[in-house]
Amino acid sequence: MYPRVSFGLWEKRDAKRAVEAAVQAEQMGIDGLWLDVSRNVPDPVTFYAAAAWATQSVSLGLAIVPTYPRHPAVLANQAQALYQLGGERIRLGIGPSHQHIVEGAYGLEFDRPLAHLREYLQILRTLTESGRCQFQGEFFRVDVTLDSIAPLPLYVSALRSRALQLAGELADGALTWLAPVNYLRDEGLARLEEGARRGERQRPRLIASFPCIVSNDIATVRQRIGPMLTLYQKLPFYSSVLNAAGVDLRGDEWPEDALSRIVIWGPPEQIREQVDHALAQGIDEVSLKLFSNGNTPDELATLRSVGAPVAP
Repeated sequence: MYPRVSFGLWEKRDAKRAVEAAVQAEQMGIDGLWLDVSRNVPDPVTFYAAAAWATQSVSLGLAIVPTYPRHPAVLANQAQALYQLGGERIRLGIGPSHQHIVEGAYGLEFDRPLAHLREYLQILRTLTESGRCQFQGEFFRVDVTLDSIAPLPLYVSALRSRALQLAGELADGALTWLAPVNYLRDEGLARLEEGARRGERQRPRLIASFPCIVSNDIATVRQRIGPMLTLYQKLPFYSSVLNAAGVDLRGDEWPEDALSRIVIWGPPEQIREQVDHALAQGIDEVSLKLFSNGNTPDELATLRSVGAPVAP
């Protein structure tokens, strides 16, 4: 059972405080959390083990563990610990990240990211479900045996058609970010279905992640979201999806109608309406990452009514 509405864990720059925030979120009645993995902060794959031990019911998701700098057998080994501490409450999201990070920060070759992700996911799935993998492909040669299995739900980052098809074929779900609801309804679900038919399986879950701002002032929305959008609109994966969905973010001030398609904002009742609308389009889970006024727990408390009953 996984939530229909989840939230981004607001603390990640200090491992101990992040674990405390996960405990606080559970006490607030939040059903699911997602946390992104960044190269300049403590490793969430490590401290999520402590969060799993310190909590009882909240779903803890990692979105996204970059594949290039972390070997799939190493991540499978880490998944053993996560599973033993948190069971299937732990959701493991993986993705290739971006060329400027993989090559610029790590000095690795960002070669054919979808083919690389396919092999990575196949190895990770085999190891977590069976504990034994012998594999030889274009990118990996693996001969590994683990002491125990760790059948965690495996998600992949997906925005464009081929990535969504891959998720439909091999993963337990697709994780998106900044993708408009109409794009996910018309393109996302269709490509997931195509991949699922190719893999002769049911369509996996589609999780749509959005920035969320508790304010009905468009100037506040622009101010809080500005630095992030300035970065993401320059990244090819995101700019191509936004262009395909007809979201025009050009100019010095982003139009209100464009922002409203990729940012969930307003007072709590308006945010609830937007979340309900997204879920009604066939999206399985909406995940909200708060861009707050500096007191995220207080703002999060105002959104308790946004949460929906859990779904299988």
